[in-house]
Amino acid sequence: MRVTLIGKGADDTSNESLAPPTACSPGSSRAGTSAPLLGFTAYGGVVAWLPLFMFVILFGLSMDYHIFILSRIKERWADGASSDDSIVGGISSSAGVVTSTAVIMAAVFTVFVSLTAIEYKMMGVGMAVAILIDATVVGGVLLPAATALLGDRAWSSRLGKQRGAALRSIGEETPEPVRPVSGSPLR
Repeated sequence: MRVTLIGKGADDTSNESLAPPTACSPGSSRAGTSAPLLGFTAYGGVVAWLPLFMFVILFGLSMDYHIFILSRIKERWADGASSDDSIVGGISSSAGVVTSTAVIMAAVFTVFVSLTAIEYKMMGVGMAVAILIDATVVGGVLLPAATALLGDRAWSSRLGKQRGAALRSIGEETPEPVRPVSGSPLR
């Protein structure tokens, strides 16, 4: 998108959804309140590899959701809609897809709870909760709110304007678009 503020905002809001999975993982509780429901004995800690593994997967999924949402918003803004109308239109057009994929991913990770190893149970619960939080709270509330606070500044790239002006001053011309030859099957 070539806009620094949007990239930074998406990164910051993605990080908001990364704390809950570790906290709600069933093995992280010494009391083991979810242990009887999930069929294991809690040992009061989180496996060393699990937070990093979950971070990598969740960050990728979160950024995927955010890029999809922000692309829909920017399309509307580029077509001339106001910043607020762009946000409303972008969220409404992408909400169904993001929600559907989040529900599917959460269902897939919930299946991990049926496995025997406690590490997989932790991962399944943590990932399912984090994906649902990311798709609803972060993608549906925090990301649009941050974009609304930025307003039209969210989509203006100062560096891009300076770069374009510098290229024009050097004398670089934009190439002519390629047009099909008359009688060509590419019409």
